[in-house]
Amino acid sequence: MSEGEHIARQFVAYLARVRAVDRFAIGRRLLAMIALGCLRSRPDDDGTWQALRALRHQPGHDLQRSINTLAVSVERAHPALRGVFTRGLASELSQSPNLAEIVQVGWLFAHELELLPPNSFGAWLNSRLEDSATLGPVVSDLATSARLSDLLAGLAQVGPSGTIYDPCCGLGNVLAASWRAAGSAAELYGVEIHPTSWAFSRLRMALLGAPAHIELADALRAPPMRPGGFDHVICEPPTGGLNALRPQDMPSSQGFGVRPSRLESAFIEHCAEALSPRGRAAILIAQTVLSRKGYEERLRRRLLLTGQLRAIISLPASVGAWASADLAIVILQARSVHPGNVRMVDGHRALGRDRRGPLSFAEIERITELAYGPVVAGASADVTLTELAESDRFRPGAYFSSKAESVDIHEVLQRADEHDRQARGFAERIRDLSAALQIYRSSHGS
Repeated sequence: MSEGEHIARQFVAYLARVRAVDRFAIGRRLLAMIALGCLRSRPDDDGTWQALRALRHQPGHDLQRSINTLAVSVERAHPALRGVFTRGLASELSQSPNLAEIVQVGWLFAHELELLPPNSFGAWLNSRLEDSATLGPVVSDLATSARLSDLLAGLAQVGPSGTIYDPCCGLGNVLAASWRAAGSAAELYGVEIHPTSWAFSRLRMALLGAPAHIELADALRAPPMRPGGFDHVICEPPTGGLNALRPQDMPSSQGFGVRPSRLESAFIEHCAEALSPRGRAAILIAQTVLSRKGYEERLRRRLLLTGQLRAIISLPASVGAWASADLAIVILQARSVHPGNVRMVDGHRALGRDRRGPLSFAEIERITELAYGPVVAGASADVTLTELAESDRFRPGAYFSSKAESVDIHEVLQRADEHDRQARGFAERIRDLSAALQIYRSSHGS
């Protein structure tokens, strides 16, 4: 085991000891503190860094002021990180009720990481942010797993050049996967609305040496302006959120006289309109989005008529880190005056209904081959536009005949017990959250 892996295990072990209700916040704040320590400009900032540790228990000492001073100095020494700490991560640290402990533990981790080879901190941080979606909600409860990010990059046909855009880039998992696939010739663009996630995404890409243009904004209200659009658009929209914007508030919307009722649909429309003439988009959504009525139904028909709908891939919930419902990937292409058939891929049959855990590289290759290679009986099919328009059946499983399967009652009971255990775990977590909320309200007088 390498020294970096050993420190990573210590990091996860530390978070495992804190209450689950605190894990999101403590994880991201601890990473922010570690980053400040590892990026400080020695010897100029050593005094401030040592003072943070030495004075953390002294009454009246303003830890936050010392952190802000260190943040300004780090950004001065690393111009590419301007705003990352002062606009994002330092503010996140200021919200910590146990800032003294965060300073102490962060100091210890940063001290150990200094023993690693030079310039290795970026790879270490990148791995921790990838872990946030697979090993547990370390930094954020919303993150696209590394393997799903690799699959999305492959389905968007990311290559050694071109422009890549993620309109809700979060912690930067998709951008990092795209960078691995594309290399240094690609141009990366991202938008994120949450300051902490935006800051981590910028920090991550800068430390990986990937020049990315990542804006702190709402992509639906203020999309990045790039003449000609983007060659590869990759996105996992927020799930289940309601869209508060009206059509006239959305610069990219051509609208139908009504606003998109859900954020997923608003982002699908945004991605479709952000494509360059040779562009390709891969959008990860809940499969239920494919059967909604109203605006969503109009959007599906519009994508058919303009020839932008290229393929739909269904996936079992197990491929997502925290998904509880089946998923789907919608592949879009630039508008075409001669629309072709739509490829339907049933990932449940291709991968197996009982599969567990993150996607393997072999599974990623199989799904990509089913999406763009020859039709495979029982796993993929080319559906005509006429058939899709008449039936409005956009779920891939509807196009494959299902054989009668024998039911194993013992397997059914085993799954029922598993779901029951998960439900009890969720109930315990809800009680923890309720208790934390009561404590917060009591302490703030509300």
